[in-house]
Amino acid sequence: MSSEKSSENTSFEVRLQMAHDELEKRGVWRSNYNPPIYSLLRRLGIKLPPPYFLSFHANVIVNFVYMLALASIIFAFTQGGFDASVFDKTLLWSIAYSIFMAVFYLWRRTQLKLGAWKNIG
Repeated sequence: MSSEKSSENTSFEVRLQMAHDELEKRGVWRSNYNPPIYSLLRRLGIKLPPPYFLSFHANVIVNFVYMLALASIIFAFTQGGFDASVFDKTLLWSIAYSIFMAVFYLWRRTQLKLGAWKNIG
């Protein structure tokens, strides 16, 4: 069973490297195809493909959670605490950011003519 898990991890790692190589070859910046939050999530054991290979909805969810946490911290410190108005601002920024980023990755994936994640490797 551990060999299955090992080959599964290797398969993901190989596919991830192939995706990163493809994106780099097409001129995409490393910070765009491997954002810090994705690296962190992968270190935590979450097998997350590059954002260019995620669906629109998956990009919205990942970016929403990321920005919700980040904006909560920033607004709590800059606004002197966390109350209802800070929560409203946090939600607004998180929703706007997540939709913007999902549209950006969808547009760039189309522009770069990238295939699906399942077809890599």
